[in-house]
Amino acid sequence: MDESKSYALDITKPSRSLKELIEDSLKKLGAPLLKTETGYADKIGLYITVTLQCSARQALELWIKILDNVQEYGTPIFVEWTGELDVAPDEMGQYIGKAFAKMGLFLVTEKPLDIAKIIEEE
Repeated sequence: MDESKSYALDITKPSRSLKELIEDSLKKLGAPLLKTETGYADKIGLYITVTLQCSARQALELWIKILDNVQEYGTPIFVEWTGELDVAPDEMGQYIGKAFAKMGLFLVTEKPLDIAKIIEEE
């Protein structure tokens, strides 16, 4: 396999953190990485947030690609971007749905929602 075309994570160095592995994978994808941060949430556990210096469309496309590369680690990854919001709400919803499915996450609300009532009000 031609290594210059490989976007897979290099896990040959055991001392590397998941955050470092994700940063390396993003760099191989050509992502305009600004920063990565780790966090913890009660409902999902450990997660990583990646901030990219690009538009929403570019960030969302890279989000799907990076999730394909790190899916086996089971750590949710979220993206933020610094550029313009250049996707329609329905398209953004499709990206988020794909990403959540890849991460095995489901939408959760603090209080139950009455979807029928919400739709009627629109």
